Amino acid sequence: MKTKILSGLVILALALTIPYGAEASTRAIADTYTMDGITYYNVNSSNFNSDKRFYVDVVSAKHSALGGRSLGDLWLMAAAGMGKEYVPTGLGRVNLDYIDRLKEALLTGKLPDEYKYIYTYSYSAPEWKNYEGGYVETSATIKSLLSAGLGNVKYTVRFSDFTVGALLPADEGLYVHSTTETGSVKNIEASTVKNDTGSTITASQNESRTVSETLSSTVNHSSTYSFTEGLKVGAEASSFGIYKMSVEMSAQFTQAFTDGWSKSEAKTASKTTGSSVSVTLPAYTNVMIKQGEAETTTTTKYNCPVIIGYKVSIYIQPDIFLRYLTFGSSNSNARKDLNHRAFEEGSKTYDSQQIDWENILSDSDFKDAIQKITTHAPMSGSGATLVYTTHTTYSEVAGLAPLYPLARVALENNTLSFIDKNNVATMKAGDYSYVDYLNLNGYNSRNAAYYGFDKSKGYWKVVDANMREVSGSDAPVVLTKDAATGYTQFKAVKPGKCYLKYFINENAYPTGIGSNTYTKNSAIQPAMLEINVADEEVRYEITGSYTGIVNSQPESIEGDDKLIVSAYNTEDIEVDREYIWQKQEADKRGIKLDDKGRVTLTKKGPFHVRVKDKNMKIYSDWVLITAEGLGDDTEEQESETPTEYAEEGTTFMISGKYVGGVSNDAESIEGLGRLSVAAYEPTGMEQNVLYSWEARDDSDGMTLTDDGQVSFTKAGTYYARVKSGQVYSDWIELKVNEKAPARFTHAPTSTGNSYTGKAVDLLAVDASSEGGTVVYGLGSDDVTPPTSYSSERPKAVEAGTYYVWCKVLGDADHENSEAICIIATIEGDSDEEPDDGNEDNTSDNPGSSGGGCNVSALGLGLMAAALILGRKVR
Repeated sequence: MKTKILSGLVILALALTIPYGAEASTRAIADTYTMDGITYYNVNSSNFNSDKRFYVDVVSAKHSALGGRSLGDLWLMAAAGMGKEYVPTGLGRVNLDYIDRLKEALLTGKLPDEYKYIYTYSYSAPEWKNYEGGYVETSATIKSLLSAGLGNVKYTVRFSDFTVGALLPADEGLYVHSTTETGSVKNIEASTVKNDTGSTITASQNESRTVSETLSSTVNHSSTYSFTEGLKVGAEASSFGIYKMSVEMSAQFTQAFTDGWSKSEAKTASKTTGSSVSVTLPAYTNVMIKQGEAETTTTTKYNCPVIIGYKVSIYIQPDIFLRYLTFGSSNSNARKDLNHRAFEEGSKTYDSQQIDWENILSDSDFKDAIQKITTHAPMSGSGATLVYTTHTTYSEVAGLAPLYPLARVALENNTLSFIDKNNVATMKAGDYSYVDYLNLNGYNSRNAAYYGFDKSKGYWKVVDANMREVSGSDAPVVLTKDAATGYTQFKAVKPGKCYLKYFINENAYPTGIGSNTYTKNSAIQPAMLEINVADEEVRYEITGSYTGIVNSQPESIEGDDKLIVSAYNTEDIEVDREYIWQKQEADKRGIKLDDKGRVTLTKKGPFHVRVKDKNMKIYSDWVLITAEGLGDDTEEQESETPTEYAEEGTTFMISGKYVGGVSNDAESIEGLGRLSVAAYEPTGMEQNVLYSWEARDDSDGMTLTDDGQVSFTKAGTYYARVKSGQVYSDWIELKVNEKAPARFTHAPTSTGNSYTGKAVDLLAVDASSEGGTVVYGLGSDDVTPPTSYSSERPKAVEAGTYYVWCKVLGDADHENSEAICIIATIEGDSDEEPDDGNEDNTSDNPGSSGGGCNVSALGLGLMAAALILGRKVR
């Protein structure tokens, strides 16, 4: 990793971003960082606020990166190596045996037992000394117990002239910053640029902006230390978050950071810019100028890894003379000096202080100690803060303001189908829409568009012809707030005539630029919507059931234990309303029904009936009635349980299809929406026989029981069949997906209708499903499914053939079912008057699995109008 001295845009390294407003704290510095071949190791000192104790910690801290030894231990070992062999003045040399014993003691902390009667070893731990400006001293001594002389040696290492630097590693957890923003608008006033014409013009407007930047740095307790080395970063600037500061300020960052170690001095930069902008002014408008100021302060807190530099003095003191060596005298960095003299000069046998490096480095223990010193540097952690502030004063275009006051509000460009061009609405009780759909425009006293008109800055009231507000039971129309959408709904509730009148908020539109007075409702011509509410609409519901006997005397299908008809208004209150009965099936199907509800049944089977209003042509849903033969209602029909297997010649027919999903839960392979099994004699008569299910041999992943319970562990295609004695069906294909499909448990059926001029249901309400929701769509034929579906059953008005596609939209655990098509018809002629009679005005239900439909423009128009009104089409 390349080390860089931090300058210019290297400030980016300090700006790691966290989410605005998030709480964060800095992480402790790591145990080691490695940059440019130097490993910085953490001395874990808690005494940075007390430099003397801190320096002792630096020298005495043991670390695994140093082989479990301390900086003082390593320099003592290096000092022992430097005393290994020298001839400073011809006075002789230190006994090598003494040096070996000293090395062993420094490596182990004590002399081996075999030498304890020959030598003594003593060690002084690092300690602060107040002499000559202060230093940390540690020493080790070897003495002979047998004789005095040159073998008695004391090695003393003094660490002095300490300096500190800053290390900024690529450790995101060390840097967190928070941003606060403040601002205020001092003034908004009209400029000299305006448009007092009825046309749009383009003009120029001058703007200005002054940005003042301030950058300051503080490092806890750093003012008690000497700062050196600059800032070192362990990653490229792109690896860090970015301050969006100017080039001028980023260039001063190194100086701002350096000053933070010794004094509190902020660096500043300021720049003013001006520009001319083009402004488009609509008719009768004035450019508005905003003057204000804004300030953004980004505070970065981080744990600053503090790297320590030092000088070293070594005293080698035999009995008869003193040898003195120094390292780092010129740059306060003994580590760099040692590296240069021991390894970089290389070719010299002796350096300037007569140290024989070749001889010293030939000993692996001495070499290892010197290498660890030169490749490792102590560091500690201290809290730090960097503050970057931008203060902006500006003058800029704030928008436009109208020159003349609001004079008129008009209801225009209406798109709602029940409102004509004269702003007259025709509604029925129960119809509703929203005032939010009404288009309003404002005009000034010059009858030109009023700039800044906003219809949301106003409200509507219901008034009568005398412009008096009406509400409660007197109001044909009521206004309510829709909680779901926030829109204001207007709903017709009773027959009558009223008006919606628009009122402006009387604090929204000033009477002039800079004016403290506002336009009143009494001063403007308001927007009005006339509403005529027709008679109340009802809906019919048929409850109960009816079962008739074939060829019985005509009787009413209404009454106790029969069918009951109820009519409800739009408030779900039951009301009295006349109606007539209608049947779906033709007379030839076996049912006759008059408009009073008297029925004659000539054939068994299910039939469908409903009621309709004579005047408004409102229809109920179709309901099912049944016709049974004499005794059908008293004799319970039971299915016969088979007792024998099929005989030779029997044919099995398996209809339907099975599509399943991967699941450990078993389900029946037979049933609604699945498979159906039938057995036939050679004569073609159906018979009731015992049978069981079995899977094909290659159906790995499927479990199928004899009684047809099936489950799957993986998707794919499987095969199964039924057997009865020695008779087998053909193999049938089972398709299995990751999810089981939703299914129809009862497929939709068409209603069959005659043209009445009103929208009618194309399908009956008898569809049901499992695993999802039935949805519908209209197609153009019975081959091509439509592209969109809805949960609403489709309706139509015009006579013709319709292709209604249906499918089950799967839930979270099921896939969509396949689409099927039901052909529905509305018989009659759309160009003729609707026939309100009940005889032969409906067709048989064709039933199909085709698709698509072609709804006339009129039919779609009626449906769209009903949706806009908010009415449910019947």
